[in-house]
Order: sequence, then C-alpha cells, then structure tokens
Amino acid sequence: MSTPSILIIGRPNVGKSTLFNRLNKQRKAIVHDFPGVTRDLIFSYCNYEGKNFVLIDSGGIGMEDSVMITQDAFQKQIEENVKGAIESSDMIIFLTDSQEGLNPYDNVIANSLRPYKKKVILAVNKTENESQELGASEFFKLGIEDVFFISSTQGIGIDNMMTVIFKKLKITNKTSGFVDRENIKKVAIIGRPNVGKSSIFNALAGKDLMIVSDVAGTTRDSVDHLITYYQREYLFIDTAGLKKKNQHTKDAIDFYSYVRTIKAIGDCDICLFVIDAADGVTNMDKHIADLIIEEGRAMVILVNKWDKVEKDTNSMINYTKYIYQQLNFADHAPLIFTSAKTRQRLINVFDTIDSIYSNYIKRISTPNINKFLDTLKSRPGFNSVFKSQGRILYLSQVEKAPPRFAVFVNKKEYFKENFTRFLMKHIRETFGFAGCTIKINYKEKTKPNP
Repeated sequence: MSTPSILIIGRPNVGKSTLFNRLNKQRKAIVHDFPGVTRDLIFSYCNYEGKNFVLIDSGGIGMEDSVMITQDAFQKQIEENVKGAIESSDMIIFLTDSQEGLNPYDNVIANSLRPYKKKVILAVNKTENESQELGASEFFKLGIEDVFFISSTQGIGIDNMMTVIFKKLKITNKTSGFVDRENIKKVAIIGRPNVGKSSIFNALAGKDLMIVSDVAGTTRDSVDHLITYYQREYLFIDTAGLKKKNQHTKDAIDFYSYVRTIKAIGDCDICLFVIDAADGVTNMDKHIADLIIEEGRAMVILVNKWDKVEKDTNSMINYTKYIYQQLNFADHAPLIFTSAKTRQRLINVFDTIDSIYSNYIKRISTPNINKFLDTLKSRPGFNSVFKSQGRILYLSQVEKAPPRFAVFVNKKEYFKENFTRFLMKHIRETFGFAGCTIKINYKEKTKPNP
C-alpha cells in the first residue's frame, strides 16, 4: 500500500502553512501575515498519532483582486499546480477563515471541488471558542458534508479532524509505504538564486513539481520529494536560492528562506551544489561551498547550463581546472557538467550519489587506519608538515556520516592546518572518501595506548 497524500487548499492567508506546520510538527512552510507567501507545492512525509501520510501545502489560489493576479506572474502556474494536486491527492482539507467570514472566493474554490466531494473535508480555521463556532455557521452553505471547526495556532479540533480523515483513508499500518528518513539517501539541491536548481529538480523527478522561472528567488520554501530510480529511493530537497544575509533587510521572506536553506544543508547527507556555467564561480558560490563543508556534508558540484557555453576540445578540462582553483578547499567534490534544459549527463547524478553515499557512511577499522598511519610516516616529507616536536600516537575513525577521525598526539599546538590538509588528502586517496568532507579532531595523549 502506498502512502496516502493529504492536500491543504484554500485562498491566501487563511492559515494553510500554519496547519501544515502543526501536522508536520516542524516549521517547514514559511508563515507570514500577507497573501501569496507560499508559491510552490510543499511536500512533507509525516507521522501523526502513529499514522503515516504525505502532506502537501498548496500555493494560495484565488488571489483577492485582479490587480494582484496581474502583479504575480506566477499565479497562473500556481493554479495549474494545485489543480494537478487536487486530482492526485487522496484527501483534501479545504481551509477557510472564520474571522474573515465566508468569502466569495471560498464559493469559487468549493465549486471547483464538487467533482471530488467524496475526498473533501471543510476546516473552518481560527475558531477558538464556542461563540466563534456559532458565528461561523455560514460556512455550511458551501455544501460540504464533513465540517470541522479548528484553530491551527492553538491546536483546537485538529485531533478530531485527523481521526475522521484517517478513518476515511483507512490508514491503520504505521509503517507501510512510509519513508524512513534515517535510512534513505537525503539530497539537498543548493545554490545561488536562478542557477537552475528547480529545473534540475524537475528533470530528475521527471515531472514539474515546482515552479520554474527566470525570475531569481522563485522558490521560497524547501520542498521534499521522494524520487525512485531503478528501485533505488532518494529523498530530494530543493531549496530557496541563498542570497547574502543582511540583518537589516526588511524582506523577512528572504531571511526565512536563508535559514531553511542552512537547515536543509544540515539535514541532508549529500549536497548537489549547482553553479551557473555562464556566470562562473562567484563569491557567493565560495560562501555556499564553505557552508556545505563546514556542516560536514558530502558534495557533488553540478555545472549547470553547460549548453550555453562556447566550447572547444579542451573546454571541460580547462573549466574543471578553473573550478578547482576557485574552490580549492572543495577539490574532493566530483564535477558533473550538465544542462537541466537538455538533460545532458543528468543520468550520472544518481550513480554519483550512490558512490559518494557509500563513502559517506563508510567506517575504517582502527587497525587498518593505523597501518595507513605507519605507511604515511615513512613517506618523504611527512615530518615537514608539523613541528618537529610533534608526535602522532594513533588514529581512529570515531564517526561516520560524515567521516570524523580522532588524531591522538602529544601536543595539539604542534599540528596546524598544513598537516590537517595533508592527512585528509591521503585518507581520501587510500580509503576512497571521494566527495566527502572529512573532519579531523586532535586529542592530546601523553603516551601510546597500551
């Protein structure tokens, strides 16, 4: 049995994202007090009271006046995305606002849902006491059989509503079809705005799950989606483009998007770091790559829009040298030259993810790592990368995902950045940690372990 899906739908600013976050038990969708903040379909794999389901937060539909429709170039595409979600979802929560009362656009949405009435329930939000519930009785005029008076903010009425939904969906098994986030490859698509992240996401997914536009910053939330490729499953996260953080900005949405992008880097295993081939490596690209490494994530660099670059026989070789010169601290990350438009070499992404993930979760035994250390000590130049008084006693891999090594030494102050880079380079070459950030910690020990 596949995991059932529940869509939250309604006009802007009725509290869809707040309900989404309540059911999802984390602040995933952006919540803000003006219409139209959520543009894409936001997916999350949820467990509520032991029941598993896919929750979808839709972009606001039925913008409140013609001026807003004209000003928002994305509204038509939002409406098309939501229509597709209505047809494919197993259950629909139609959300309204008791404090604003019955709105003409509520009637428009209700009429559009008539063909799907068997899977629609009406949730009258912002109903926090009995008097408000009595005042909201006008919503029965919408002709929907199952009506619930709830407060997404306070959690009132949510349990009762979900009990009825689970009964209708016949959800009883706690594990069937559910995504095990702990044991699945989690991949975040990271990069500056407008480098083609959403287009790559759509090309890999094989369907247009996200709005793709030439306007920078279209994607504001992060979006999770399960992609199956030759019976191998991947949980992909597409994120808002990172802009330089400005503490004085008045645009709270950019700030929230920045925070969620940082969180996506921390939550994933592997980052697909997208660079625009036509732009080259920018200072923000360097900042993003540094963030990925700082968090210890594995990395694949996707050089997107390669079709727009004029080439000769050495173009790829020269561009590879250029990237590794600009991102010399990330030269362990493999490069894939691709184009979301032509899908050139995108097929290589999944195999590369698999290869890097196996490195990411690899653990080397202490005897093997110390045999490596003995060999390393005999190499010419070994003693030149740390102070002569320094003594390395032994090594141990103390963590995986990301791989972390403890270096037991006589004095930490004798071992600086030069030796750390030297050690990481040879660990990668010997044990095959390509694509992985390696973390090194020094620990002082006065004498070898007996």
